[in-house]
Amino acid sequence: MENSWFQKGFKKIEEPKSPDSMIESLMSDVHAAFAVQPMCYTAFDLISSLAQGFDLSGLFEKEERSGSMFTTKKEAKEIVSKFEEIATSSERFDLKKINVGVIKMEDRREGRKGQVAIEVEIFEVTESFNMVEFKKSGGDTMEYKQFCDRELKPSSKDIVWKWQGN
Repeated sequence: MENSWFQKGFKKIEEPKSPDSMIESLMSDVHAAFAVQPMCYTAFDLISSLAQGFDLSGLFEKEERSGSMFTTKKEAKEIVSKFEEIATSSERFDLKKINVGVIKMEDRREGRKGQVAIEVEIFEVTESFNMVEFKKSGGDTMEYKQFCDRELKPSSKDIVWKWQGN
């Protein structure tokens, strides 16, 4: 019952709350809204992302996907902190939360084909195991690859357990 895969879509019937507990509940919802929570990764998602034979993105996308993924035993907040550190240490990128488990790094300067933007998705496989995928969502592919090879990948080695794919 406690496993996140089981609870997906599960709705528990709750007792009516007192006014004090309703205020506490609302405040905890506000705090939770500003925290980055990883998205849940199902077994099918895991298999299809790791097995190249199951990748059907080429049928639907015209452009080659330029992204990387890694597995980690770090919590989502540690992963986000690391990407914040990378963004601030390079003094090039701004970091913002987009959605549940998704953050975006945007270059402050204009490149050859606009600002380089990197989308980072955090997927929870188990409570103590996450998969992180980052990919270019804007800008020049060569500038993106240079940043990844020279700064992002070397700087994130302390949170990476194993790299997947390219």
